[in-house]
Amino acid sequence: MKRNLLPVFGLSAALLLLAGCGTPSSLLSIKKDKVVLVATVPFEAPLLYQTGGEGLVGPEAEVAAKIVEKVNASIAAEGDTPNVVLRWIIRSYGSLIAALENEEAHAVIAVFGVNEDRKRRVDFSTPVYTSSLALVINPVRRDLRPGILSTANIGVRADTEVQRWVKRQFSQSTITPFKTLDDAVLALRRGEVDGLIADRYMAAYALATLPGSSHLEILPEEVGRVECAVAVRKDDPEMLKLVEEAVAEVKQGKQYEKWLAEHDENRLEQVVGRHGERMKRELGPRKIRIQVSKAAGYDFDIYRIANLTFQLVNQQSGKSHRSSRIRFRRRVGSCQAEAPPGSYALRLAKFKFPPLELQIDKEDGDEVNVSIRISGTGITLQKS
Repeated sequence: MKRNLLPVFGLSAALLLLAGCGTPSSLLSIKKDKVVLVATVPFEAPLLYQTGGEGLVGPEAEVAAKIVEKVNASIAAEGDTPNVVLRWIIRSYGSLIAALENEEAHAVIAVFGVNEDRKRRVDFSTPVYTSSLALVINPVRRDLRPGILSTANIGVRADTEVQRWVKRQFSQSTITPFKTLDDAVLALRRGEVDGLIADRYMAAYALATLPGSSHLEILPEEVGRVECAVAVRKDDPEMLKLVEEAVAEVKQGKQYEKWLAEHDENRLEQVVGRHGERMKRELGPRKIRIQVSKAAGYDFDIYRIANLTFQLVNQQSGKSHRSSRIRFRRRVGSCQAEAPPGSYALRLAKFKFPPLELQIDKEDGDEVNVSIRISGTGITLQKS
């Protein structure tokens, strides 16, 4: 009986070893080669990018470094020398998962969006970053808003979760993919797309650093969110455990946010401020100078309107703006009012003049001059 047990046991062990060959542990190759291979796309400033001779930097690079720390700590706990280093494997977005499946990388760290299709091929860590998506516009060509994108041509980065999200949310829009965000920004600048949707920090970095992009704007409204995480090979529990430990430390200390603020250097606030400044210029109140006179020979005592005030009633909102009192210098009465752009009915309080139409446009300057002429044929208004 004992002679028969030995071959059976040997066969069982061999089968177990063969079964394990289908899903080799990343830690085995890491311990052997002393390197953690991380697949990425290095065009994600300020989250992950190259500067000078420092290699890749940014919050995503810091997460990768934390994972290497955890790997070294695990190896040290087993009594081996912890001298594992990080090596980046540069890929396109469309080939990141293939790098894991082909055992060319142990992890993917690339502001990598989580979705159900990807979950079927890789295992994700707890999300380490929530990407806030923003709409970037070229107001010189088309003043877009999130609510009117159905007829727009929207630029996105190719093969990203952002591209998939935009396709789902704006299925009637034309979606144009670009290899890099810089390419998309340049296309927006040339008018080849109406707008682009991207992570707001990445969009701000591109607009702040690309020459000739100072007129482009990031709208302050968030249009959507994408959860981003670290990806590892399917059925690689040891590697996933160490990644989760690193992510937990980063999230507990809110380190990602601190790293992001350090690398953003207030670019987002400054670039978003462009939109606010333009809106303030375009929608802010204009100083309206009103002059009233009468035609020579017309039998009307114009001084009867002295000390009266004009009322400007917005024809859309109904909001009313009142002028100062009309003061005369010789035969010309003058007063001032303030009102934002819009269509107005201009009435003279306590006087039965018919209302005059006054259109104040966003393109008008800070001051709008209005001349009102009273004659026997009626009252005319001229804006300059």
